[in-house]
Amino acid sequence: MWLDIEADGQKIILTVVDTPGFGDNINNSKGFVKILDYVETQHKRFLAEESRVQRNAKFQDTRIHVLLYFIPATGHSLRDVDIVFMKQLGKRVNVIPVISKADSLLPSEIKEFKKRINEDIQKFDIPIFDFPVNSEDDEEIVQENKEFRSHLPFTVIGSGQKFDVGGRMVPARKYPWGTASVEDEKHSDYATLKLVLLTSVYYSYSYSYFFIFLIFFYYYKNFPLLLTQIPPRGPQGGDKRCALRELPPGVPIQGR
Repeated sequence: MWLDIEADGQKIILTVVDTPGFGDNINNSKGFVKILDYVETQHKRFLAEESRVQRNAKFQDTRIHVLLYFIPATGHSLRDVDIVFMKQLGKRVNVIPVISKADSLLPSEIKEFKKRINEDIQKFDIPIFDFPVNSEDDEEIVQENKEFRSHLPFTVIGSGQKFDVGGRMVPARKYPWGTASVEDEKHSDYATLKLVLLTSVYYSYSYSYFFIFLIFFYYYKNFPLLLTQIPPRGPQGGDKRCALRELPPGVPIQGR
């Protein structure tokens, strides 16, 4: 799906690739392989074009620069399939964990849920985009990144309807006990996530440019190694071997 978005006066052509149904099956091996293969194919396609002597001026970059991994608002911790998937894809794309349907949890539950997720990310060494900083960064950038990092994983609320909130018609979800506004920071991190993806400035470039830079620098630096880690296919196009190299001890590739 292609979207034309204007942010800070700049036109952004955004491509959104959805994966409906992922994680819903008892065994998610085949879905996992398909997604991984798609990401790898786009990388190979881009590398082949970059390696040409005469490049095509109209070539379109179809790589996945950032992956928003939506975590169900269970209030517990990461599922097995979440751990395996993010560990594999985190080596190939910038993964940002996001808690969906945040309005189904109380503020105290969200705080505890975020804590458990971050503990799992550290425990299983899951590579996510955690807004890195270095000693050469300006203080303003350091503070901005620390602020963004404090929101991880981001919480979001989705709504296709608009309601009057404070005299403004805004996307929100209406309940008998009140209204949860999508862009209200008290209800979700949507506004902050939007800032990160579209308008936040990093060395005079938005994070979208930074995501592209990291993909180019990190991925292609490790390209030969990653090619040896592509999950093998079974007789029916995929089997449980697809992620055994990355599975933490005792974690099967299946949903809960």
